[in-house]
Amino acid sequence: MSSSKDKENSVENSLINGKNSTAPVSSQKHAGDTAVAIRRPTGGIYITRVQCIVLAAVIVAVVVLVGVLVGLLGQRHCLATLSNTVSSYKEPNTDKPTLTPKPTLDPKLPWANIRLPQKLSPSFYRLKLRTDLDTFVFHGSVKIKMKVLQETSYIILHSVGLKITTSKVSVRSSDDEVLPIVDQFYVPENQFHVLQMKKKLIKQRTYFVYFEEFLGELKDDLRGLYRSSYKTPSGETKFMAVSQLQAVDARRVFPCFDEPDLKANFSVTIEHAPDLTALSNMPVKSSTKVSGGWIRDEYETTPIMSTYLLAFVVADLSHRESTMPSGLKVRVWGLADTFDQTAFALEFAIRTYQFFTDFFGLPEVVPKTDHVAVPDFSAGAMENWGLVLYRQTSLLYDPQASPLSTKYWVALVMAHEIAHTWFGNMATMRWWDDLWLNEGFASTLMYFALENSYPDWKVFDLQIIDDIFPVMIRDALPTSHPVSTPINDPHDIERYFDRISYDKGMAVLRMLKGFLGKYHFQQGLQEYVSQYKFDNAEMSEIWQVFSKTVQNNYSLHVGNVMDTWTRQMGFPVVTVTKQGKLHKLTQRRFLLVEDQTPTTDNPYGYIWHIPFTYTSPEQIHQAKVVWFKNSSASYDLHMTSDILVCNVNYTGFYLVNYDREMWRRITEQLHTDHTVFSPSNRAGFIHDAFMLARGGLLDYTVPLNISMYLRYERGYVPWNAFLREIKYVEYMLSNSDAYGKVEAFLHDLVKHVFQQIGIVAGSGTLRERYLRRMILGQACRLRVQIAVDYAQGMYRNFKENGVKMPADHALIVYSNAVYEGDQEVWDFLWNRSRHTKVVSEKKDLMNALAYSQKSWLLWRYLHWATDKTKVRTQDVKDVFGFFRHTTQSRSIVLQYLMRHWKQLNDRYREDLFLLRDIIFETTRLVNDEYSLLELEELYERNPPAGLASNAAKNGIALIRSNIKWMKMNERVIADWMETYVGTRDDM
Repeated sequence: MSSSKDKENSVENSLINGKNSTAPVSSQKHAGDTAVAIRRPTGGIYITRVQCIVLAAVIVAVVVLVGVLVGLLGQRHCLATLSNTVSSYKEPNTDKPTLTPKPTLDPKLPWANIRLPQKLSPSFYRLKLRTDLDTFVFHGSVKIKMKVLQETSYIILHSVGLKITTSKVSVRSSDDEVLPIVDQFYVPENQFHVLQMKKKLIKQRTYFVYFEEFLGELKDDLRGLYRSSYKTPSGETKFMAVSQLQAVDARRVFPCFDEPDLKANFSVTIEHAPDLTALSNMPVKSSTKVSGGWIRDEYETTPIMSTYLLAFVVADLSHRESTMPSGLKVRVWGLADTFDQTAFALEFAIRTYQFFTDFFGLPEVVPKTDHVAVPDFSAGAMENWGLVLYRQTSLLYDPQASPLSTKYWVALVMAHEIAHTWFGNMATMRWWDDLWLNEGFASTLMYFALENSYPDWKVFDLQIIDDIFPVMIRDALPTSHPVSTPINDPHDIERYFDRISYDKGMAVLRMLKGFLGKYHFQQGLQEYVSQYKFDNAEMSEIWQVFSKTVQNNYSLHVGNVMDTWTRQMGFPVVTVTKQGKLHKLTQRRFLLVEDQTPTTDNPYGYIWHIPFTYTSPEQIHQAKVVWFKNSSASYDLHMTSDILVCNVNYTGFYLVNYDREMWRRITEQLHTDHTVFSPSNRAGFIHDAFMLARGGLLDYTVPLNISMYLRYERGYVPWNAFLREIKYVEYMLSNSDAYGKVEAFLHDLVKHVFQQIGIVAGSGTLRERYLRRMILGQACRLRVQIAVDYAQGMYRNFKENGVKMPADHALIVYSNAVYEGDQEVWDFLWNRSRHTKVVSEKKDLMNALAYSQKSWLLWRYLHWATDKTKVRTQDVKDVFGFFRHTTQSRSIVLQYLMRHWKQLNDRYREDLFLLRDIIFETTRLVNDEYSLLELEELYERNPPAGLASNAAKNGIALIRSNIKWMKMNERVIADWMETYVGTRDDM
């Protein structure tokens, strides 16, 4: 699954921009006990010592008896009367009354653990669904074939939010004997539906469980099987049914064994209205008319797969298709009025399936694959086997109206999802604590596919600035987490669908490829998928495969290396110091905020096994490596050059801090001839220097002196790295008297480059176009007059004469118009965003609207953003993110969050990503004590729900880091800028 926001917006926006008491003490109160208070008598009736002893004995006996009875009755209470979730689960036609479930579970009970008991193994589901888009409900039945691995009296599976007719639940043996069910009940803590059997199920026997009648609601919550809406060109509102089952929402559609390692085959049947098309994972096997003129589509049986990969769409869609030489049919679907935006997706999908077939030496297993753009989707996309679902912005591309960045984003997301066919669908992680294996490998392999299709894009350099640099900020906080994290609660599963799992996972795998080499990396992946095809694996098992792959070449225990990167959070900074002929290396965990947690809690002690690469400018393409596994060590690197380049091409997930003399030499070389370093190394110098300064390990004068060379830099990757880092400085100083000087410094750098590269749209390589677009956007923001005049002229021609502007420049022109304009401009562009059918243009327009300098318009925009009739729920987090662009918009969105926190928290608590991203985008740049206290009190009164709890902790940690930064660096930077401004006339 592709997370919906961070990377997409990074691609887009990087281009633009207690008292003591003498009160009596009571004994501890237990469930079912009577509290006994022992008080010093001050009057009343006195009793003798013997009477007291007798009374005490009686009380003890009563307490013991009550405790025993409560234990027995409580267990029976769990067995017999637990109802489904009070809010959403009802059991119509049930023959037994339902009672309120106990708030806690006895750990000895078989349903007390988050994991299902490993006593039953499903092998086949026959699932039937009937979707009604008039009443917004779906009806269903399911027959599950299962094998008994251990003798048991209970059938425990998952269900949530479904209304199950318990009188129509039955269990049969393989010879069709009906087995008596003693009881049925629901365990809400773990979302279990439990069947208690009269007789034990016998080991190695096969049984069938039937749920002949259940129904669910087609909500608009983007989970399970839900409804999505859209307007036709004539203005009619229409609906479709769409599914999103990862990670634990298959149970919202049908009762099932909803864990990734309980794979099975699925036979699906969908009944639907005749004017709609129904899609599932496999091709239609038969289609028949049923009562009411409805259609019943029965689909071919799926390969063995996990429940979360099932998918369903019932909608009025158009498609284009092509059949590959292998026989694989590829189809791309969208709404009728977006059909002309699906051509690129089809072309790229065919190339990518062929690439991964060759890469893994294994063809796709399913006979067809559908890729569908839907109007409402929580994630960026989802890799359902044979039916991949996308947000419209992640699949649709109009070559006439979309910027090049949209083509890049669509290709990236599609490559990620198609890679999951092999890594995730065929071979799957055993449990969600290794979610990162699925997502990290897919995030790594997507760049392989792009490199294959578009070698001139140089995507492995873009990977550094788009994915690796940003995730280092999150992983440098004490609130981060290891990429492989134990899952102890159902809610924790969703919590770890974050940038650490996706992008840090990808970064450490990039490092793995770096020290294994591309050949052995590919060979290891081929062996892994072949060995675990239609099966599940743990992280240790994939490391064993890689170790076996390279054992004939050199001795390397891959697991020992990778465990230091996957089982502990954070990353190291390596300090390099010259000592005579030797170079001393020291490593320590890099943090933006000091962590009070003792390192004794970490078995690795925050020491990493580092494949430390190095070279010199004279041998920039011939990297050498030493294995650095201790807190410090000295090496003879056999270097004759005056300059040492470490972490070559940023293949390692660590920072490098040189001694001051080496930093001086690097700076001097960059000013003399920066081209002796590769673009990724130049970006690495800039990034590491600014990060080290932000963390208090390097004086800010070092990165600022380095950045002066950018007047002569024409590479997109170094410029992007600089603007990402200097933007933080700008944000922090936006309310400081030094801000004007920072702007003057940036104005001079940008203007110089802008005058050299000019305003050219639509030609050149991807990185050349990205650079021109980025510099033009910065020039407009910094009020370089030529750039501003261009943007104003383009908007005027567009508004008055209908002249189409270059797609690469649309966001720049729109945002400049909103920044300078009044309500009329804002309303005009808002209305255009509501009616355009080009999804990339809609996103650009919604982004630009947050640039307004009129407070009331910004407040109105935020109110509209939470109005479902104006902004889709999936887009709310994007709107909040757009408010980071200006000082005024950042202030207003923070105020909005504080004023409306309870409503936001209550409303979006069920969304996997929305609330998390709102918190992160709104609070990560706060740098004052007052706001910190306000947010802490806010979160204490109304704790963030679900995934948002981690985001809130990260946000608070970042704010503390920002406050510390202001105290340490504001004056230093102000003094440097003062010196710069005093000498700018001499430059």
